[in-house]
Amino acid sequence: MSKLSGFDCKFRDGTWVFEAGVDMRQGDPSPSDNMDVAVREMSLFDGFVFGFRQPAISAAIVMSDTVNVQSLRRRFRTLLSTRILLSESEPANTGLSPERLFVGDLANAVHAVLQTAGHPVDRRFVCRRSQAQDTRKWQLVLPAFSQIAAQQTLRWVCRMAAALSSSGTRDAFTDDEAAAFDLLLDNLARRAPSGSNARNLLEAAYAASLPVIPLPGGTFQIGWGQASRRFSSSTSDETGTLAMNLSRRKDWTNRLLHMAGLPVPRQFPVRNRDEAVAAANRTGYPAVVKALDLDQGVGIEAGLQDETALCAAYDRVAKASKSIAVESFLPGCDYRLNVLRGKVIGAVHRVPAGVTGDGTSTVQELVARANEDPRRSTRRSSVMKPILLDDEADELLKLAGLSRTSVPDTGTFVQLKRIANVSTGGHTVPVLDVLHPDNRHICEAAATAVGLDIAGVDLIVPDIARSWRETGGGICEVNGRPQIGLTYPHVFRQILNEYVPSKGRIPAFLVLAEPDDLFAQEVSEKTLAAQPAFGVTTSSTQWIGGQKGGIARETPLHGARAILMSKSAEGVLAQCTIAELRRDGCPFETIDGLIVLSATAKAAQCVEGLRTIAKQVRGPAIALKGTPEQEMLASVFSGGTIIAVSDPAAMVRVLCKHVENTSGQS
Repeated sequence: MSKLSGFDCKFRDGTWVFEAGVDMRQGDPSPSDNMDVAVREMSLFDGFVFGFRQPAISAAIVMSDTVNVQSLRRRFRTLLSTRILLSESEPANTGLSPERLFVGDLANAVHAVLQTAGHPVDRRFVCRRSQAQDTRKWQLVLPAFSQIAAQQTLRWVCRMAAALSSSGTRDAFTDDEAAAFDLLLDNLARRAPSGSNARNLLEAAYAASLPVIPLPGGTFQIGWGQASRRFSSSTSDETGTLAMNLSRRKDWTNRLLHMAGLPVPRQFPVRNRDEAVAAANRTGYPAVVKALDLDQGVGIEAGLQDETALCAAYDRVAKASKSIAVESFLPGCDYRLNVLRGKVIGAVHRVPAGVTGDGTSTVQELVARANEDPRRSTRRSSVMKPILLDDEADELLKLAGLSRTSVPDTGTFVQLKRIANVSTGGHTVPVLDVLHPDNRHICEAAATAVGLDIAGVDLIVPDIARSWRETGGGICEVNGRPQIGLTYPHVFRQILNEYVPSKGRIPAFLVLAEPDDLFAQEVSEKTLAAQPAFGVTTSSTQWIGGQKGGIARETPLHGARAILMSKSAEGVLAQCTIAELRRDGCPFETIDGLIVLSATAKAAQCVEGLRTIAKQVRGPAIALKGTPEQEMLASVFSGGTIIAVSDPAAMVRVLCKHVENTSGQS
């Protein structure tokens, strides 16, 4: 074990491996007492608290009395801003203490690191003093897509702050710290959604306040019950298996579109070099060599001018795939049109990887400079990918009469990839506002012919603003799982608006009561009688869509989630205790009605639990008249929210009335 500036690393198989720590569900493993900034008492909320849209972590942040907080804040932000994009700090004139502002810096740093690693981030946090008069001890609560990743990040952020505090005046990473940070990002990325599509989908859902339920296999449910839809990358539960199968093979898609009367290149499957040469003699040069079963621009080489270039390209593609075709070359620019339920909703010009000369720098210097852009990275979460100088780039440079050491004239674009794809270092330019109706029509027809509800159609034409009938061109591919996230990320908001009804919500009610409370049992029974399509979960009862659940719930969160995942559920009522609420949080992120019964815990604990969910309650808060529970509600909620009733039947009538009044208003 070696210590790199406070980071635990192991030397394994010739490289330093970041030790990410352990699952903090059992507590923080012995933080160092001599650290100037330390994390203590980590815990998890698997449910929802403080109005967050994600589960949360809670931790105690402790600063030693010797820390110069003002200096540390400045140096901490300077250091991190060299590697990540930090959000604006809270203004110093808010009246908050320097220590409180620094804890906010820690929270913002956690958000920024997680976002850099590809996590969808809810940037809110809750911070309060652990003790009324002690400004050096704080309780910090952060929402997180992955709680374990957030814990690892918070520990790293605090250790980095402690390392700065103990090192005098420095404000830059050491080499070891920079290496450890890169390893941390790689580790965090493994807990992030897989691919830019999933991340952008989730960010769009969170921005629109739509509920999110992660499911196995990289699938996500957006919304609850009958108002929910499921997505995996850029495919939906509406996407048909037949359509996906057709779109997975470029030769099947090509033949299908030709049968449908749409313009496509001539294509010939080949098994070896000789067949590739023969096919190119039929299509004519320039020609295209294409892998038929790969995505994201892998295994495609276009614009091959002669047999020598064709054979070299075939050898490169054959290393990636055994299913290869040669097809005719469509001259023009590469455009990606996103089609949603038969309508084009986005269009971009895809510019191939390359550099623009400045009259003084060599090609390799221009490439190195372009790759310094922090948006370019090989990580899955990166908006742009690095530009590579490889064999294909050398061939294109040679065709242009250049080499890696050539100095292009100012303003001259030097193309370094044959295909225009973001995943190979290219970039995109929006063109929807100039799209010609004829070009729009054939892309919509192509998606419909394949049968895809969400499609990425690749159109090659000289000018997107002019009809393909006039200029020539055609459709080279139709993608059933298009990488929208790298080319047109705001399309996901349109997708969610189109697919998820009623803002993805069904009425959700929470009953706080002990398991054996008879009034709570009566509320559950009368709710099922009045609303048969509701799901109800208690410690002893689990009903979903009028049917008794298959297994008993493990926790209130488990029981509620089973209902929220059911397409037959038109509403949900979950019962839990104050102790479960304080331990796990609320089973759902918004509460349309809250009932408090038999609060047998201490009054202070009950009030504390209610305060953690106060921001989530958007309907009535109900208690029996003249009970301690009514007084507890009065200490947390405004008078207009609280409704006091005489019996459980009246409670159910209030809930049903609320459902009736809010129906269709979501």
